[in-house]
Amino acid sequence: MKKSRALRLLSLVCVFMLAFSCVSFAKAEKKKVTVMVYMCGSNLESEGSAATRCLGEMIRSKFNTNDVNVIILAGGSVSWTNGFSPNKLTMGELGNSRQIPKTEYSLTPMSDPDTLTSFLKQCAERYPADENILVFWNHGGGPTHGVCQDELFDGDTLSLAEITTALQDSPFADHGLDLVLFHACLMGSAELSVVMAPFAKYMVASEDSMYGLSYDWLAGVESRTPLETAINVVDGSFALNSEVIAAQHASEINSFSVVDLSKAQALSDAVDAFFAHVTPDLTDANFTTMSAQRRESVTFGVGESGNASGFDLVDLGDLVKHYRDCAPAEADAVLAAIQDAVVYHKGAVPACTGLTVYHPFENKNLQLLMYRIAVYNDLGFAPSYTTYIQSFAAMLTGTAQANWAGLRLKQSAKKDQRTLYTMSLTEEQAAHFGTAGLTALVKNEDGSYRFTWADDRFTLENGELTAEYVHTSLCVTDAEGKPVFCPLRYTRDANGNYLIPAELTRHEKETEDGILPEATHRGLISCAYDSDTRKLSPGGVQVWDEKLGGYTPAFNTTFSDYDEIKISVPSRTETYDENGILLPFDEWTITAEENYVSAIDDSWGFMLLPDLFENKDLYVAFSVTDSQNNRYLSELMPCEAAPTVVDLVLNYDDAKLVKINNASLTPASGFLNLSLNVTNLTDKEAVIALENLILNGNPSEFTAEAYGSGDNWGLLQDESAILPCQIPADQLGDLDTLTEFTFDLILKDAANPEEIIGTVPVLATTSLDLSAVR
Repeated sequence: MKKSRALRLLSLVCVFMLAFSCVSFAKAEKKKVTVMVYMCGSNLESEGSAATRCLGEMIRSKFNTNDVNVIILAGGSVSWTNGFSPNKLTMGELGNSRQIPKTEYSLTPMSDPDTLTSFLKQCAERYPADENILVFWNHGGGPTHGVCQDELFDGDTLSLAEITTALQDSPFADHGLDLVLFHACLMGSAELSVVMAPFAKYMVASEDSMYGLSYDWLAGVESRTPLETAINVVDGSFALNSEVIAAQHASEINSFSVVDLSKAQALSDAVDAFFAHVTPDLTDANFTTMSAQRRESVTFGVGESGNASGFDLVDLGDLVKHYRDCAPAEADAVLAAIQDAVVYHKGAVPACTGLTVYHPFENKNLQLLMYRIAVYNDLGFAPSYTTYIQSFAAMLTGTAQANWAGLRLKQSAKKDQRTLYTMSLTEEQAAHFGTAGLTALVKNEDGSYRFTWADDRFTLENGELTAEYVHTSLCVTDAEGKPVFCPLRYTRDANGNYLIPAELTRHEKETEDGILPEATHRGLISCAYDSDTRKLSPGGVQVWDEKLGGYTPAFNTTFSDYDEIKISVPSRTETYDENGILLPFDEWTITAEENYVSAIDDSWGFMLLPDLFENKDLYVAFSVTDSQNNRYLSELMPCEAAPTVVDLVLNYDDAKLVKINNASLTPASGFLNLSLNVTNLTDKEAVIALENLILNGNPSEFTAEAYGSGDNWGLLQDESAILPCQIPADQLGDLDTLTEFTFDLILKDAANPEEIIGTVPVLATTSLDLSAVR
């Protein structure tokens, strides 16, 4: 039978006191500052010695031991580089040497609020001070996942509710902490600031994942105010992370804030008032617009592929700016409240305002989403915002708002090593579109496919998606640049860096802080690309954390830290969902896997190489994400060797009726592709038709029409549209070469198609071999 919390807490306190009575700690007199470090080592210590390194940084800061206490409670890790026992909790008093006076006592979870409460009670009793600073050291998972992941207790974490419980029962319950620092990723949230408000005056945290805090601030901390110390922490930590992000080609958004916690509740109230107006606007009709606004807001804690992992945190101020039209006065009140609460902020992105909120979006794992919503309901943050995210999550996971079956693309042109592809969306699909990208696959002899290329750049005009395939593949190459193993998988981050998945092994190493243990990590290697040399330069490695369910830079490792690499390339077969729609490529069934294994040395590298595969082996497809973040893949299209777009000269008199903005002519297998971008110059809504097509003097029956966008049937005055013409090969007769053709552009009144507004004859001259069309 489990003990009650009161009995467990009493037991812990007794254990602490008995332990302290058995060692030679002298009871400290009251000093100016006590810094309490709640250090849950987790796998950051057992696999990377990160906690030991931080203890070394604190010691090397040479803080004034006469005026400052630095007290640690260490646990939560299966091994410690500095010799701490993983089977005990260790409480120690740091000084200016590596010899740390310490005591050990019975192991309890660092994720248990009683453990934190007992530590704080002992610090208050044995190390009294005029100012008290609490540091949470570990992984962070934002407002829904908390902090202090204890790997000895199944990765359990200290939730925000449990932090509240721990602090309520501590001697610091009534604003007794002068400053709280989060040496943990993703903890710079508005929700956490409300949780900490009853217990502390100021809080420092990062909006995004981070590489650590600087501890230079310990030197001289006794001579500063808590606010001055907080600012010092932000300055030092921002500089530290800026340097690491640049060196590691990392994608994290460096953003640290000092929060005046006395203003946190006013911020929550302002958010509540604003979202009371926003939630009624969250309808089926408005969802796509609001989803796009959420997508465009600055986001933190994003997973590798956007929906496979990630914490779904968004900058609160930037989100409110995107939603401002819902209630301008209330939105401005939120922005003012953020400015009042965030008294100091350093951020690498101007749109960041210093505090995040949880907003379900990219991570649609239903079980995880339900868990996060349930946790959020108990936080007590801005009730209207809580209602809003519940409604948003319901729409996000509801029935798809459009039918995405039958997506097919077509090749439009080729230039150099780039091939243009287009895909038409239905009106319904365009109305619920989110984002898109183009993927290229290489087909194996057994009919399975391997990834070879992807990019998320596209244009969407008048319901027509356009993207270009660059005929390159990422390879392992030898020292001379010749391919050894390819094509490799990769994704691209927001900065254009390549992220290469791999398994990396580091041998045991001796460091100034002790022996760094051997470790094998599943990671993403972040690489910068040099377009002149086609080479990729590996930088940092984001490590997969199973308990967090995502990649994290918190291990602060670089590619050069490792000794061996294993790169896996899976082959997959086409897989469809229950509705017969092709699943995204990374969800296809894996049928085989090839591996590249090597020592990490100078004998090989990463390069992007052109045209490694014959077109007969290449297939392309559009990947589409709708406004609900459902992902779809178009049917695969063989990559054909389309010729370069031919020269085309047009002669016509627009007669103030129509303008041809640009035109292209390309042959393809089975048809001739003529594309015209036309503009209606009249003051009437018009449908523009191509008729009376004559090819080298031979009449054709082919016709085509261009219509308006949105609710308009025809084109309004000065509105442009693509007039696409795929002229079938049987319309070309027995022509071998096309030298000229004529056609009429006929403007028809959209309200009465029988009424002709005007006709513009067009003469086109060219020189085109039609053999590719046959």
